[in-house]
Amino acid sequence: FQSWDTISVFREGGLAHLTAVSGQNVAFVLAIVSPLVSRMSRGARVVVTVVVLAWFAVLTRAEPSVVRAVFMAGAASIGTLLEWRRRGLDILCLAIVLGVIVDPFLVWNIGWWLSIGGCMGLAVIAPHVERRLGGGRLATIVSPTIGAQLGVLPVSALVFGWPSAWSVPCNVLAGPIAGLTMLVGLPATLVASFLSDLPASLVMAPIVTAVRWVDLVARVGSRLDVPSWMDATVAIVVPMWLIVPGRPRTAPPPPGV
Repeated sequence: FQSWDTISVFREGGLAHLTAVSGQNVAFVLAIVSPLVSRMSRGARVVVTVVVLAWFAVLTRAEPSVVRAVFMAGAASIGTLLEWRRRGLDILCLAIVLGVIVDPFLVWNIGWWLSIGGCMGLAVIAPHVERRLGGGRLATIVSPTIGAQLGVLPVSALVFGWPSAWSVPCNVLAGPIAGLTMLVGLPATLVASFLSDLPASLVMAPIVTAVRWVDLVARVGSRLDVPSWMDATVAIVVPMWLIVPGRPRTAPPPPGV
């Protein structure tokens, strides 16, 4: 039930990924059913997990981001139950193969490529960005945003044109708040549903404030118009900064030398 105004604002502000179903949403679903299946046998848990994920995919209309997230979550969950542990990149590759087998027409879907590119950026590029930024809390917050943006850059630039130069700052300002809102918002909503109006409004006040902040960042970012050459420059300079090797650190000379 998202309005076209909201969708266009989030797209122009570089926050369109926040309006799509992500792996975090799928993780919430699995977290809800995990207490119910924890006492089942291993085979029963695998069957129930697959059924729940299939139900969630149908419920969310099986869009490309949903298919990718469901296949990745399913492969990771079943792999954990079967004691088969792999890296996130391996899980993504398996999800791509399974998705194309189930629906070969996904290879022509732009949303499929954007979803894959974003995950690839998180799995491969984000750790490299964090190292280039020297680590620390700020690097941990910024690196996933830059990694995901660079992951989708080839497809988005070819199909939609150069991304906005404000997309990275907007994601840095809104991304962590959006993730925290989803993490806290669902249990807060569940608690508020059992309360009267005043206590419920108090419980939901922080969530409403956080959602309004994300919406404000999207609207401000969509209105900050910059020349196309600046969008292209930012999109090119950031990858070049990652490719060019950093300056090696030299140890300080010993005392007295």
